[in-house]
Amino acid sequence: MAEKLVRDKIVEIRTREEGIVPKHRILESPKERLKYIRRKILEEVRELARAKTREQVIEEVVDLQDSVRALLKELGIGLLEVEKARMEKKKKKGEFGKGIVMEIPPVPCKMREKRKKNETSGFFSEQTVLLTLLRTRDWKRFVECSHGMPDKAALWDVLEKVDPKLLADLFVFGAEAGFVEKLFGYDAERTVKVLHRFEKNDIARICSVTSEKENILILRNTGDPI
Repeated sequence: MAEKLVRDKIVEIRTREEGIVPKHRILESPKERLKYIRRKILEEVRELARAKTREQVIEEVVDLQDSVRALLKELGIGLLEVEKARMEKKKKKGEFGKGIVMEIPPVPCKMREKRKKNETSGFFSEQTVLLTLLRTRDWKRFVECSHGMPDKAALWDVLEKVDPKLLADLFVFGAEAGFVEKLFGYDAERTVKVLHRFEKNDIARICSVTSEKENILILRNTGDPI
């Protein structure tokens, strides 16, 4: 049976009205949440396009806005950040108020194929999600998301490329959740590679908050005396 993302109180309402708890589940994986939010946005866009009355338009705009807000929250993007980008684009390119329609030349075949590939891959990759969480310093969500990813390729790609100072802050926060130990469990060799990106003072800062077991793992693999 088909599934779709619903508002948080829908299951409760349906249960009260029908006397039966509808079959449902909670999305735990960040990748899966993004997938269903993306579907919801497309669903609401289609419904808005079909809306005919004033009331229908208002209702569908509300649903679309809430779907987009869910996407922004998932990616750690604030509304002020979006509004700033909107104002900058408005200043630079204008709005859609004048009703200007422009003739667009055909898209070359290769470009169409590339665009189609990008569209089918979804709005945001796992790497984009992790980078966004890092840059917004949402350490808790980063640790949760990285742990929930079945494929850790995006995690390692991020850890091996971002600014080591930013990474050190993540490791300090992640100490309580045993982040370093989890990384060793995922891939010890790549964890060592990440640790070698830190300067000695960052290693010392991380070790000051990590467990004794993690300290041994860190110091043994960075060449520092235990």
